[in-house]
Amino acid sequence: MSLSFAADALKLPADQNVVYVFQSPQRWDEFLDLRIPILISGGCESWDRLLEGLELSGLSPRDTVRLVETAGRVRHVIKDQHGWQPKPSEASWALALNWTHPEEGFRARQPLAGRHYIVTRQQQQGRDFCQKLQALGASVEAIPTIDFQPPDSLAAIQQALASLESWDWIIFTSPNGVKFFFEYLQKFSVDHRRLSNARLACVGPKTSKALQNQGFYRDLEATSYVAEGLIESLRAHLDKPPKTARILIPRAQEAREILPETLSQWGADVQVAAVYKTVAAPVSQESLSSITDHSRLLFSSASTVNNWVRGTSRTDLGCFCIGPATESAARKAGFKILGVAAVHTLDGLIETICELDKNPAEASDHG
Repeated sequence: MSLSFAADALKLPADQNVVYVFQSPQRWDEFLDLRIPILISGGCESWDRLLEGLELSGLSPRDTVRLVETAGRVRHVIKDQHGWQPKPSEASWALALNWTHPEEGFRARQPLAGRHYIVTRQQQQGRDFCQKLQALGASVEAIPTIDFQPPDSLAAIQQALASLESWDWIIFTSPNGVKFFFEYLQKFSVDHRRLSNARLACVGPKTSKALQNQGFYRDLEATSYVAEGLIESLRAHLDKPPKTARILIPRAQEAREILPETLSQWGADVQVAAVYKTVAAPVSQESLSSITDHSRLLFSSASTVNNWVRGTSRTDLGCFCIGPATESAARKAGFKILGVAAVHTLDGLIETICELDKNPAEASDHG
């Protein structure tokens, strides 16, 4: 990598005094005494030897260190219990000392500065999640491992829609269930007013919000955002029904059976109607090149875990999970579990990450 390219990526002003280093000197301390930007070619030494030499000459974890790679990406380098990281993911790179662009200063002080996360959520639905992590200072790569397609058969949902007035309850277990259910209402020209007889239950606030966006309000929301929480919330309504309740569950083609099985045991007439299916999204080797040994995987469902394992060989990374079912899949696959969201939503996952994985420099400044 040319150091002029690195200077451009760092947004160094044209009139800024800069020291360019193409070969390792006998003494780094003379350079470290300078208070102007220093750009060091990755051709000088291996990453570990270069950082070791700089550290022996006085480089401190509190010093400003940046890694510049060939795509022009600038990454904040920190030292934690694993050493200086992130390490370069490419053969050509440059190291920068003593420079933080004014636009970058705020980001460097954010709680997740220096952290690198891999978001495995479906691409479109993962965008907002990625943006929230980036706003907290994190470096984020979107490597989706799942996508959504129509179910193998539409027979069940067509049958359910044909008798829409007969359902006592319609239970939505995810925002996707809401989205695709209403798409089929439109596809088959079903009048939304035929939903007026049914009570609507949602597994959590995101699902309730998706329902509200369709112009409907939930009658019941789970107290905890998993199937077991929904079952508990429904108990008071279905323990002693005056008649056998007819319940429709529009959901993914493959999902946990605990909800329909439990409701059936209570005497309800339950129909599961697949409105979408989750499929594996191909993971390219190019996308994997951005991963370092200290990248963290973020799993939002068991499917994201299982498809990551099928599509890659990287089960050696730490991960954060949105809930217990996802954690179980990750633990079974051999991942190191860094944390599980206390509230099983994407916002809850971000809160847990901020609590357990904050910027080490920020933690030491405030602790």
